[in-house]
Amino acid sequence: MDAKSLMEYYRLLEKGRISRRDFLRVTGVGFAATVLAACSAPATPTPTPGGESQPSGQLGERLDLTTWPNYHNTENFDAFTKATGVAINVNVFGSNEEMLAKLQAGGTGWDVFVPTNYTIPTYVKLGLIEPLDLAKIPTFDASSFEARFLDASKVPDDPNIYAIPNRWGTTGYLIRRDHV
Repeated sequence: MDAKSLMEYYRLLEKGRISRRDFLRVTGVGFAATVLAACSAPATPTPTPGGESQPSGQLGERLDLTTWPNYHNTENFDAFTKATGVAINVNVFGSNEEMLAKLQAGGTGWDVFVPTNYTIPTYVKLGLIEPLDLAKIPTFDASSFEARFLDASKVPDDPNIYAIPNRWGTTGYLIRRDHV
C-alpha cells in the first residue's frame, strides 16, 4: 500500500464511512500513519541524520519506531503491517537521557521516536531534529489539539512544530499514613 492509499483509507475513517470494527483496528495505527506521511521524502531523496530516505509516495518495507517499553499495543502494529505491508521494528529506551545519547552518537536509523515533550527544545538546539512539514500531514489540524499540548511540542520563539502530541498522563502518589 502506498502513502496515498493509506491516507485515503484514513480519511474514510475520519468521515465515519468504515465499520466500527475497522475503526477499532485502524485507530491504534492512526498516529503511525500520520507520522509516515510526515516522514515521506521529497521526489528527490535527500539524506537525513537518521539514515537514507525513501522516494516520495512509497512507504518502504520497515518503520523503525523508538519508544518507551510497554507503551504501545502490539496488536495495533500487527494491524498496521497487515494494512500497509510495512513492518514495525520497535526499539525501546529507558530514559530521555538514553535517547539523547543515542541521537548524539548518530546513525540511529529511527523513523519515528517518542520522547517526552520537554526534550524537544534540546533536540532542536543540538540540530538533532527538524520541523515537521505539515503540508505532508493532510490530517493535521492544530485546532484539534488543546493548546497546552501543542505548545509543548514547540520551541520558544520558533513558529515551527517539531512533534505531534500523542499522549499525556498524570502520575499519582499514594501515602500510607500508618507507615509515614
